[in-house]
Amino acid sequence: MARFILLLVLLVSCSESVKIPIVVKEKNIEPIHVKKNSLPPLQIVEKKIVKAPKPEPPREPQSKINMSWPAKGTISSGYGKRHGKMHHGIDITRDNGKNVFAAYPGIIQFSGKNGSLGRMIIIDHGNGIKTFYAHCSKLFAMKNSKVRKGQLIAKMGSSGKSFGVHLHFEIRIKGNSENPLKYLPLR
Repeated sequence: MARFILLLVLLVSCSESVKIPIVVKEKNIEPIHVKKNSLPPLQIVEKKIVKAPKPEPPREPQSKINMSWPAKGTISSGYGKRHGKMHHGIDITRDNGKNVFAAYPGIIQFSGKNGSLGRMIIIDHGNGIKTFYAHCSKLFAMKNSKVRKGQLIAKMGSSGKSFGVHLHFEIRIKGNSENPLKYLPLR
């Protein structure tokens, strides 16, 4: 629901000089002096309706795990139910390049082909936290190697069951999928 601010400045005639306070955007300004019989009985000098900006939708609070974005594209498909099935991650487009980066430091648990997810990498970050990077065209990080946050690990692709070049990115904590947006900074 939009909020509106209505700004009216009313001037009235009177028998004596009076002070009329003016309110602009909910802040008081010095009153003005109106002299005797200087104006018609009632006049609207200015009427302006200002539409307040639409509030941002509520977002789940960000986690203490401070991950970075694994790719520079935009989200083409979000986390949650999609076509009646659960989509356990987010899909990121290639509009800003095909590079895929480690979102958090860890050790490569898997680097290879995995059925419908195609070429993918799984990074184990410890404490039951893992990130998945799927549908890649090229994999640069090898199994058991250490990676740092922001390190190039793959190139986006369309391998596996995919309908175009993108990155499928998942976060799993103790085996359960989580919405990646809870762990990524706003951008």
